[in-house]
Amino acid sequence: MTTDEATIATRTAQTLHADAAVATQHATRPWGGWKVLNGGDGFTVRMIEVMPGHRTSLHYHYNRSEHWVVVAGKARIIIGQQRYDMHLMQSVLIPARTIHRIENPYTDTLQIVEIQRGDRLDEDDIVRLEDDYQRLHLAGGIRL
Repeated sequence: MTTDEATIATRTAQTLHADAAVATQHATRPWGGWKVLNGGDGFTVRMIEVMPGHRTSLHYHYNRSEHWVVVAGKARIIIGQQRYDMHLMQSVLIPARTIHRIENPYTDTLQIVEIQRGDRLDEDDIVRLEDDYQRLHLAGGIRL
């Protein structure tokens, strides 16, 4: 974890423990969902939840990197051609333009804190390559 990411994580934890107001942005997906915990210039912190037996699309982002920390459950992570099993408090960095996916083949709900860093942090910056829920689309949100 870089010093900047550690600072962001510490500030986020302090905000949550102080019961300060957090952003209400959230989304439900077929695999689970996410909600924004904090954000600022060039970063967003989200809680991602993946339900048992589900997985996100295989995708990449042009304009952002992501740092994931498992905070509940276990994860199977795909990054490029590699597969990793991750446990509580393990983390991984996914550089921009790197193919990745989160899988939860286990019986407990998976929760991951995701720190996004980049110039563009919106939901249109995604290129889905495979998707169990037929949500394939190109960068810029254009659906196939």
